[in-house]
Amino acid sequence: MSDRLPRLDAEAFSRPGALPEQEVQLPSMGGSVLVRGFTKGFQQRMRREAMGADGEMDNDKLELAMFTLGIVDPVITPEQAAAAFEENGPHSWAATDIDAVLQAVLGVNGLAPGSAREAALTFRDEPGE
Repeated sequence: MSDRLPRLDAEAFSRPGALPEQEVQLPSMGGSVLVRGFTKGFQQRMRREAMGADGEMDNDKLELAMFTLGIVDPVITPEQAAAAFEENGPHSWAATDIDAVLQAVLGVNGLAPGSAREAALTFRDEPGE
């Protein structure tokens, strides 16, 4: 028995699929957050907006945007996210907590290291097919 999904028909392209979600446990903060994947158009816009005037990617801006917009529950404001990223502010988060959220955002968007390889292994043709 094959675990393959059926081939999509042309009408499927007019019905959006559900965006993937992941719960991220943050024990040091005593709870969790929910992160969600982005549409491709949203990813592209976020990258364009994180581009510096020199045409280089501003990784700090990109990480802040992924953090702010990737967390969907609870909804956080850009100001709250910026405060979490401060070096020594009263609302600064531990780097490990921010990185856990960012890794989850990358993972649900298929951008984490190994994601493409795992997808290829999961969806490769079975021998003899």
